[in-house]
Amino acid sequence: MGKFTNGPDWTDVEIYLRALDVLHGVRTTVTISADGIGGTGGLRVVISSTLPRIEETGAELVVETGRSWPCKSCGGLSEHVYNGLYIHDYAIGEGYQQQKWPPA
Repeated sequence: MGKFTNGPDWTDVEIYLRALDVLHGVRTTVTISADGIGGTGGLRVVISSTLPRIEETGAELVVETGRSWPCKSCGGLSEHVYNGLYIHDYAIGEGYQQQKWPPA
């Protein structure tokens, strides 16, 4: 606490998560787990959202994106998760485009 950073922090991540959920009508989760074997694999950040059914007979669509950390473009883990949410936001839009819409 008390550390000043120029990049996104965990509060920014929380705000982005809440915004995704409200804007897209989804529930988004972030899972951070060990990546690779042993102590040198880094971390794996997986973001997933469940989109609501658009048709009565359609199944729920789960959109999932994942990235490994550390990476060359992110300084800290919170920045990595935040950037992953930006990528995931686009993937949610692509997921909606793949669904079959009922006739008007």
